[in-house]
Amino acid sequence: MAIEIHDNLDAIEQEWRRFEGVADCTVFQTFDWLASWQRQVGRRAGVRPAIVLGRRADGELMFLMPLSVTAGSVRRLTWLGCELCDYNTPVLAPDFAAQIAAEDFRALWREICGRLKNSPQHRFDLIDLSKMPETVGERPIRCSRCRCD
Repeated sequence: MAIEIHDNLDAIEQEWRRFEGVADCTVFQTFDWLASWQRQVGRRAGVRPAIVLGRRADGELMFLMPLSVTAGSVRRLTWLGCELCDYNTPVLAPDFAAQIAAEDFRALWREICGRLKNSPQHRFDLIDLSKMPETVGERPIRCSRCRCD
């Protein structure tokens, strides 16, 4: 799985829009919702987007995690726009659960966290991923053992 991290929403707008059209997500993970939130609220609050894209070897998008890092003395890794969203989730390809086993996702999550921590603009002190439903579409998304080590 190839991982990309973006902080410029405009740079991935077209791909995000195409993916949300076929993927499992809620309205709160759509490009329009989160780009508007970032322009009106996030930017003023010093929120730095950390949009994580995960791709299969063939380049096909498997997931998009609209994450962010909040400014302040304690930098939180959280969902982009989480304060105004009812649900915070990744955007998942229809075959995500069939392609990614739970143990593989745990390793992937550790890699994502490591890459964010090593990036000056995405460095964080704690993870605060709240308001996550049990499933996105038909796929379970919560795992109590998915932590950064």
